Amino acid sequence: MINPTTADRILRRDFLKQRKLVRRWIGVLRNPVRNKWVIEFGIIACVMVFPLALMAGAVRGIPIWWRLIDCTFGVAGLVPL
Repeated sequence: MINPTTADRILRRDFLKQRKLVRRWIGVLRNPVRNKWVIEFGIIACVMVFPLALMAGAVRGIPIWWRLIDCTFGVAGLVPL
């Protein structure tokens, strides 16, 4: 069982990570030219969903239509970027 102080530390660290992510996105909205790397990294990550889903699905024996559904997550991520 986790004692309360350990649980507090875990939740506090998670909150700090989330706050940093939100600040980065606010920074992108305020000054998109200076924070262009965040958008580029997001686009690269979304594009890399396609080969990952197709290759890992083939290795695991997942049917092709399920792999294509997994690829739609990359498309859905590109839409807001």
